[in-house]
Amino acid sequence: VFSSPAPWSPYWSHLREGWQARSLPNVLFMFYEDMNKDLPATIRKVGAFLGKPDLSDEQVATLVDHLSIRNFKNNTSVNGEELKAAGILNSKAQDFIRKGQVNGSGSELTDEIRERIRVWSERHLAKTDMRFPEV
Repeated sequence: VFSSPAPWSPYWSHLREGWQARSLPNVLFMFYEDMNKDLPATIRKVGAFLGKPDLSDEQVATLVDHLSIRNFKNNTSVNGEELKAAGILNSKAQDFIRKGQVNGSGSELTDEIRERIRVWSERHLAKTDMRFPEV
């Protein structure tokens, strides 16, 4: 499952590279778990990083709506439809965007696959001080 070539790979070397660069002034390293917990705060953090620290509440609300899972599922630029059309993703593959929940794969993965992911993750995390937020 984990050794086959896939888009956005190699996953762990990509994460380690970003993690090592996280203190550079032009790098903003974020976790999905944190974005999911408080999207408005995340939007303000990204705005400040991009030199736009004074986003109004209305602008943040507009972005929260634009970035909702509902809108992502309907946006062909992010929902994988363009990648399927280009042959990058399998056209018969499951939807690219699921529920937008942290640990949302619980009902979709078997216990065996979850355990394989845990072992795979632990093996790679042992090579770094990066830790994902607890959920």
